[in-house]
Amino acid sequence: MENNNNRRGRLLGKVALITGAAGNLGGEIVRAYLREEATVIFSGRTLSKLEAARDAALADTGVAPAMADVVVIDGADPASAREGIAAIIARHGKLDIVINNAGTTGPRQPLTKVPLTAADLAELQAAGSIDTETLAQSARNILGVVWNVMRAAAPHLKEGASVVNVSTIFSRTEYYGRTAYVVPKAALNALSRQMSDELGARGVRVNTLFPGPTRSARIRSVFATMDQLQGAPAGTTADKFFQQMTLERSVEGEPRAKTFPLPKDMAHTMVFLGSDESAAFNGHNFEVTHGMKVRQESRSTWVSRPTLRTVDASGQTVIVMAGDQVEDAVAIARMQVEAGADVIVGLSRESDCAQASDKVAESGLPLTKLRLGSETFSLEIADNAHARERGLMYRESMPPNHGMIFVFAEDAPRSFYMRNTQIALDIIYVNARQEVVSIKQMQPRDLTTVPSDAPARWAIELNEGTAGRVGVKVGDKLDIPPTAGGED
Repeated sequence: MENNNNRRGRLLGKVALITGAAGNLGGEIVRAYLREEATVIFSGRTLSKLEAARDAALADTGVAPAMADVVVIDGADPASAREGIAAIIARHGKLDIVINNAGTTGPRQPLTKVPLTAADLAELQAAGSIDTETLAQSARNILGVVWNVMRAAAPHLKEGASVVNVSTIFSRTEYYGRTAYVVPKAALNALSRQMSDELGARGVRVNTLFPGPTRSARIRSVFATMDQLQGAPAGTTADKFFQQMTLERSVEGEPRAKTFPLPKDMAHTMVFLGSDESAAFNGHNFEVTHGMKVRQESRSTWVSRPTLRTVDASGQTVIVMAGDQVEDAVAIARMQVEAGADVIVGLSRESDCAQASDKVAESGLPLTKLRLGSETFSLEIADNAHARERGLMYRESMPPNHGMIFVFAEDAPRSFYMRNTQIALDIIYVNARQEVVSIKQMQPRDLTTVPSDAPARWAIELNEGTAGRVGVKVGDKLDIPPTAGGED
């Protein structure tokens, strides 16, 4: 029979930093780690809370006080993270385990009410909200904390070290009114994957814990708030997550049923991931959810889109928010325009907006010269389906003696309209004998079709009023250049 009194702790000799150590889950993790004989660094923002949490954990576990240390780290502050990690190394000489557990809950609001500014937050609070963070603060306190701590800690992690990032299963499920919480958590999932690639090459493993809804008064309160935000009957949110669970379990003497996992279930998983028992695991997701059936995150990558139009976005308005990424914004905008959408591009600077507008307007089409009356015009040649479909879309202006000639294979009834075209135009229809068959005017963004009135092989678009100015009339014969399909 094994003598448990002689059992060595699974974390014996390891120094473990646990952020958010004074919280509900943090408290379970530090106790589990102390029982497994790790030296535990309690980390958080408030010294008094950390000291109280340390004293309570020592009383519960009965371990020597030297096994528990306290370091104040405000993970949202890079300088505080650097100072805290430096203090740990100075006191303990090494760091073997980092548990990135710290974070906040973010504002509990539907998407349209998520506070973006301090004024937004104040308005919500005046209306009775208990929220304390804007979107930016929430992202900094959830994602930024991990980034700052790991940037400071990574240089000190040696082969065999373990990092565990605490995400949430809600980053992959519907979680109404919690956008400001789950989006940074989803970003954390991506950060964990990148960290596992980079640090794994050094022998440092990085894994991600996905807690499910955890049995506590807090989760019940959160779910009650979600029910209220949706106008749903009490218990709707909890029941939805119960339905996704596959495991029924007897918890704390209650009859077997679908229920929430316990904080100690997360802590036990953390012990495994911190111990050498998990030496072969890197870049893995560990879900502690009672078997919730939840989709995996998409790993698909959009590589390219054929020029063949496969999406009809007619009548749709697409907003592209691109920060300072002008080239990417232009590429996306062009594709959406070609699919028939009205596109609004949002960039961070006025100069970028002007640059993007110019780039979207550029066609890259070959030019030809055409004499009309006493003037010579430079015409862009649209001689394929892609170029003809795009036409003069999205341009805010055009030089006086500039235009576009649309080239078709043969005479046929033609018609044009002005979707996404922002400048007024004259359109001159020309038949295969190079005779003008009709001249029409077209107004910006007018979706009314403008027909040729007779079969035409070419259509020439010029600035409004140009045909009258140069004296072109129906019946005139033009000299279409060979580069645009005319006779040599």
